[in-house]
Amino acid sequence: MIKIDSLNNEWKDFQLSDISFEVEENEYFVLLGPTGSGKTLLLELIAGFHRPDSGTMMVNGEDFTTLPPNERNFAFVYQDYMLFPHLNVKENIAYGLKIRDDDEIEKKVERTAEKVGIDGLLERDIQKLSGGEKQRVALARALILEPEVLLLDEPFGSLDHKTSKELRSMVKKLHSELGITTIHVTHDQEEAVVLGERVAVMKEGKIEQIDTPQRIMRKPDSRFIAEFVGTGNIFKGVAKRKENISAVQIGEVTFHSTSDLEGEVTATLRPEDIILAETSLESSARNNFSGTVKEITDRGIYQEIVVDMGVLLTVYVTRQSVEDLSLRKGKDVNVIFKASAVHLFER
Repeated sequence: MIKIDSLNNEWKDFQLSDISFEVEENEYFVLLGPTGSGKTLLLELIAGFHRPDSGTMMVNGEDFTTLPPNERNFAFVYQDYMLFPHLNVKENIAYGLKIRDDDEIEKKVERTAEKVGIDGLLERDIQKLSGGEKQRVALARALILEPEVLLLDEPFGSLDHKTSKELRSMVKKLHSELGITTIHVTHDQEEAVVLGERVAVMKEGKIEQIDTPQRIMRKPDSRFIAEFVGTGNIFKGVAKRKENISAVQIGEVTFHSTSDLEGEVTATLRPEDIILAETSLESSARNNFSGTVKEITDRGIYQEIVVDMGVLLTVYVTRQSVEDLSLRKGKDVNVIFKASAVHLFER
């Protein structure tokens, strides 16, 4: 549906370089990256707030590269709401329809407000709303226009964790019901995994990798991506292929991987893909090591264990597992993980 081809744009001392990707109709597409990677600038180019220096943007085969924002059937939601303080909730939601001279404003406002859970707040002063309520109003104001494309710029970035989770669930449900093609900018990996059907990771004005959230998390294309998405265990090694498996020498330790790479590589292994046991287990897993617990850190919903097995390995386990295994500093444990959990990419 949306095709971005070789887009370039210089903004002050920043450069978006050779941006190319496609977004399918009804897809929820996430632009993920750290602050300053160019995500918002790219979104604003798609919205028409800036013109690219070169490259093209197409929607359903029609060129919209130089089309003004008011001629694109897009809706944009910013992190800081951008609501009109002198209008109440109902008037803010209806604003775009009044410009279009729509004759079913009242019905559409009520319907849309109900979808986002603010139908009881229509007469409320904007200044008296919470941050979560304000963002629901901003979303309603966008959705009421029945846009062809919904553009979201860090929409939950100003909200507390609980409210952010609630709104993520609401947006996911709305996307499932309405099927609006959506491009969502965020620096939050959890947000990208929960909402995105595909994710483009950005760094310094370039797209580094486009894939499903699961593959981005488990099979990153570069060390930058591995570090940014919190892979946890990243090692330099040398891989040799033998009998459909790669043996990766990492210091004095050899990992086995299903990757077919050879030579100098970087190996990544997510902490949640590792099993700890008190004794050696009967398992089909190709990687089975002895190690010693060096650190235990309470992370709230999980416990972070650092195990020394010739290399330092970070493992995530439940609090119950810590109790069941009587884990403590200095305790010897077995470390087990599958060859398919070890991802390799060229150094």
